[in-house]
Amino acid sequence: FTGTVLDSTGAPLPGVTIEVHRLDGVSRGPLLALTHTDHDGRFTATLPSTPSRVTASLAGFGRTTVDV
Repeated sequence: FTGTVLDSTGAPLPGVTIEVHRLDGVSRGPLLALTHTDHDGRFTATLPSTPSRVTASLAGFGRTTVDV
């Protein structure tokens, strides 16, 4: 799984924390992958074959979560 994190103006965001958790009922399950965006806002993470939750967070920007 690869992606790019951008701000509201379309500029890349370096240093964003990307977490992948297994979905475990209604709560966040165990951490399966942890990475950060590079200087161009890009990241790569391995997704499991089970339903997962991907969270991107950066101080001052908040947190965004997507179930995949």
